[in-house]
Amino acid sequence: MSKFTDRELTFYATCPTGLEDLLEKEIQELFSGTILPVSLTISRENSKGKVFFTLKNSSELQKIHLLRIAGHVVWVVYEHHDIDWQNRVDIDAKLKKIADESIEYDFIKAIWEKNILNQLSSKLSNEEFEREKKHLESKRYVDKKYGLTGKGMELNGIEKKAVERHLRTYKNGESAWYETERENRPFLYKLETDRFGKKQKIDSMENSIAMGGWIQDASGWPFSMKTPTLEMKAYIGEEKYFRMGVLMTTHSGGLFWRNILYFGKTPLKMTICAAMIKLADIQPGEVLYDPMCGVGSIPIEAASTETMNPLCLSIGSDNWEKSIESFRDNCRTFERAKAKLTSIQMANMDATNLPFRNGTIDVIITDMPFGKRIGTKELNRELYGTFLTELGRVTKCGSGRAVLLTSDRQAMSNAVSSKVNVGLWKQVHSRMINHGNLRTKVYLMKRTDNEWGAV
Repeated sequence: MSKFTDRELTFYATCPTGLEDLLEKEIQELFSGTILPVSLTISRENSKGKVFFTLKNSSELQKIHLLRIAGHVVWVVYEHHDIDWQNRVDIDAKLKKIADESIEYDFIKAIWEKNILNQLSSKLSNEEFEREKKHLESKRYVDKKYGLTGKGMELNGIEKKAVERHLRTYKNGESAWYETERENRPFLYKLETDRFGKKQKIDSMENSIAMGGWIQDASGWPFSMKTPTLEMKAYIGEEKYFRMGVLMTTHSGGLFWRNILYFGKTPLKMTICAAMIKLADIQPGEVLYDPMCGVGSIPIEAASTETMNPLCLSIGSDNWEKSIESFRDNCRTFERAKAKLTSIQMANMDATNLPFRNGTIDVIITDMPFGKRIGTKELNRELYGTFLTELGRVTKCGSGRAVLLTSDRQAMSNAVSSKVNVGLWKQVHSRMINHGNLRTKVYLMKRTDNEWGAV
């Protein structure tokens, strides 16, 4: 590894489209001492939903797994600009030559050796997840003090997945667990291919089969299609472009898998929660409140973000009692891991009639009902206006902010433009983001200086 220690490494981190600037800001803050300008060719088709960055060496490689807005991180190991995607003979010849001569297998193996033990615990198959989830559900309803009485404190696989990201920073990582035996994470590779467009004379599957074989012939690496610990990512672009990368989260799976074990009807990815918190620009000591918290995704993400401390309080409420039960159980997982979230509170409340004094909340962050799985478009027309007015009452004049996510843009437009809310709120910023297969919009609102009751 020593001869590769000082070499530059270029990566790209993925995120929901529309959040690239927030992810870039997070990367700049996390790697402030080792980041360099990117020298790769970055075109329209390979930059959407991705942020490219270069580290001057591998000394901070482990920090990749601390990113919150990123879903996956890929190390770019090779790029090529002269493959005629309309000529299959040229395609096969050049791809084989790349596999034989251009990929630095020793370098890749050395970085893998350093990265593999810093990855989070192994991702679970659907069968494993359902089996462990069923066990937790049975304990949850039979024993409300499950794991907190001194018996059975050992966390199962999905509980570890939920809290281990937090433990990497909690108390300087004193409570975190790392894999110490390399034999438990054997070196097994596979190749996956993504393609932009459909005009090329080779598709993703054909490239994975052909080039995967050439890579194995050239490297001698053992492969596994089901349980690889090194996944190589080929990218077929337009305009003769080709790229090879290494998925840095092959073993652990996506970085978005954290905090939540008990899901509601409309789960929000942790990457989006983290981005909304970043957009709110929360300052030390401010109070954050999610009045439609569901199972607690946003409050838990805020309370488990060590760099944001001290938060006075991270509050979540919902009008559906079962959601609050799940919120409580999601927090209990941290308590079972001896990393109790002490700056978090929850309650069963009506978001249009909140039991707070005027001007007590600094920041509101919430995922509003879209009118699809919960509620209807017609109900949203009435709810959004009343809700925004109530938020104006409890939020601090002049400095209060609200970050609101919804796909019902018409209802939001009506609510913001109402006579009362025009006097209470000013829209600072909005952006479209890709939330699953939905095109949703995030609004950043600023509380005006007008006192409640004066508008």
